[in-house]
Amino acid sequence: MAQYSGFFNSVAGDRLYGADELARFYNYAAPTGIMVLDANDYDYGAASGLSFTIGTGAAMINGYFHNNVGAETFFLSPASGGQNRIDVIVLRLNKTAGERKVSLAIKQGTAAASPVAPTLSTSGDVFELALYQFYVPSGASSMAGVTVTDLRQYSMAAQSVGFANGNVPSSNLNNINMPGLHFLEVPGNFTNNPSAETAILEVFRTPNGRVLQRVTEIFAGSAARNAVFQRSSVSGVWSEWVTTYSGKRLVYDFTFVGGATASGDARYAVQGDKVRIEAVIALPSGMSAGTTIATLATPARPSGLTYIAPIISNTNDRVQFAITSTGALQVLTSVSANMSVTVYDEFLLNPIR
Repeated sequence: MAQYSGFFNSVAGDRLYGADELARFYNYAAPTGIMVLDANDYDYGAASGLSFTIGTGAAMINGYFHNNVGAETFFLSPASGGQNRIDVIVLRLNKTAGERKVSLAIKQGTAAASPVAPTLSTSGDVFELALYQFYVPSGASSMAGVTVTDLRQYSMAAQSVGFANGNVPSSNLNNINMPGLHFLEVPGNFTNNPSAETAILEVFRTPNGRVLQRVTEIFAGSAARNAVFQRSSVSGVWSEWVTTYSGKRLVYDFTFVGGATASGDARYAVQGDKVRIEAVIALPSGMSAGTTIATLATPARPSGLTYIAPIISNTNDRVQFAITSTGALQVLTSVSANMSVTVYDEFLLNPIR
């Protein structure tokens, strides 16, 4: 069984090390990906025609280092004749004798009516790390007509753990897919962030590339928080955030519309995924089925659900209510006479489905 160790002073040439030994060491210290210690992250910028720039950045690929110290300009070939194409800009490690370098390069896909992305090399002497994918439709003459997808991955080097706000790998949580622990000190600086509070971001990654993100709130001013949000990514597509736990109980008053009014207390409370409604509502005669009488302002509802809560219990069995996927409180049956009903129910925003 092979064993590797190093590095030691050489005596009469018995401890000579080559690039492969150094790369083996560095690959453990800084796994493949963009380094967050650099001020920039190989940022994309559209230029004239089908040209674009890749900004400065630093990366490690299988223990080999790359540093882009100035913006580089690249050109996409046009697609025509009804044939579309998918290209990828990559960082390419090439260890063959005539190359021995890491460089930025465009990997061009095959033109087709329904194109697929080119297969990247991830073994042997050539290893390619994707930065951005470009869907080039037939007839596109500028980058405005090209769909650009950010595929950057970040190295989980030792220095990546525990970073404060300014050094989190990306301001867009959708781009943070390498395992790590990050401090979201100023939540407003981040997009696709489920929390408005100071929080910890944990990122987990499976061997097949699936990613789990968990955001745990820790502070809101001087008040302790402990809401936990979670989501996952498969093939680069993120699910919606789900609140898995919350110690916060937020109470809201209903604002009624459509002729309905409060004839007593009318409130709802949100704690984690649980919503509790307690309301006494006056309904006018002649209100038709499907009328929205109020809207739950928070939190945002998951998409694709017709009804979050099926039937809300009340003291008058002639009237039925439901909450829509947009948070609207609706009557499901027509109202034939003026009446006051008590609405009470508890339900989950994210039921098992």
